[in-house]
Amino acid sequence: MFILLNGTLSAGKTSIAHTLRKQLADPTLIFSRDQFHQSLPAQFWEDAALRRLIGPPLFRQFHQSLLPFCTEEQNVIIDHVLNQAEWAPEIAGIFEGVDLYFIGVKCPIEITEERERSRDDRPNGLARSQIDVVHAHGAYDFTVDTSRLSAQRCAADIINHVRNNRPTAFHRLLA
Repeated sequence: MFILLNGTLSAGKTSIAHTLRKQLADPTLIFSRDQFHQSLPAQFWEDAALRRLIGPPLFRQFHQSLLPFCTEEQNVIIDHVLNQAEWAPEIAGIFEGVDLYFIGVKCPIEITEERERSRDDRPNGLARSQIDVVHAHGAYDFTVDTSRLSAQRCAADIINHVRNNRPTAFHRLLA
C-alpha cells in the first residue's frame, strides 16, 4: 500500500500517517517533507536566491528518492505539502506504474490557523500561504476532512478506500 497524504501545514497529515502505521498490519515506512526540511542547512532557508537555484533539483531528488521504497515488502506513507504547482505532475511522472494513492487532507483554514497558533515549531500564516496551491491540481483518489473526523477515523476510511479501489489520481494528472 503506497499512500501520499497532501495538505497544508497543520491539516493533520502527520497524525493520520502515524495512525495509519498503527492500523496497518504490515511494516509501514513514513517519509515526511518536514523531515527532509530539517535535513537542509540553515543557509538554504536564509538565502532566497539559493532556494530558487537549488530548491527545485533538491525536491526532485527527494521525490525520486522515495520510489525505491515502494516495494511489496512494506507499506509506504508520504506526508507531504505539495505547495509548488509542478510537484503533483512531477510525482505522477516519477511514480508512473506504481499504485500510489493520492489522498487529500483538508481542513478549514480557520482551524489550521488555530492549530498553527498552538504550536511553536512553525510560523503563523504558513497554512494560509499554502492553501490555494496545495489542492489546486484538483485530482485526488480520496479526501478526508480533519475538522470533522479524528485521525483514527480518517486512517480507517483511507484504508477502506485503498482496499476497495484502484488509484487513478496520478494517472489523471499525466493524461
